[in-house]
Amino acid sequence: MLAPRFLAAFLVVAIAVTACSGSGEAETCDDIADQTVVQMQKLVDAVDEEFGSLTLEQFLETDGEPSNLAELSEESAAIEKRWEELGCTDEEVGQRISTQIGGLTAETEIGLLFLDLVVSGGV
Repeated sequence: MLAPRFLAAFLVVAIAVTACSGSGEAETCDDIADQTVVQMQKLVDAVDEEFGSLTLEQFLETDGEPSNLAELSEESAAIEKRWEELGCTDEEVGQRISTQIGGLTAETEIGLLFLDLVVSGGV
């Protein structure tokens, strides 16, 4: 079963804040939302890469934490700070995220399962 620590870290990384996507510092709340979606895709990609060859049973025996989770979490702190500096609200960022989240992709069964959890808000 997925570790509660991983689930909490995922929520911080993917929903509350995001990491820099390589396109520079966010200038607007829309940029924050865009970077959040990029970060969510990076997390799904990491799950795909590290756990995609496992069966569901094998995956559930792991902690479910991709090796780059700490890096993603560190990057999140910078965006959280920028989010606050810009005065973005959860509602405005969340609304833009919800219009883009359908574009996320996964390549493996485990990745698709994880993506379904992300999209449905189950994580």
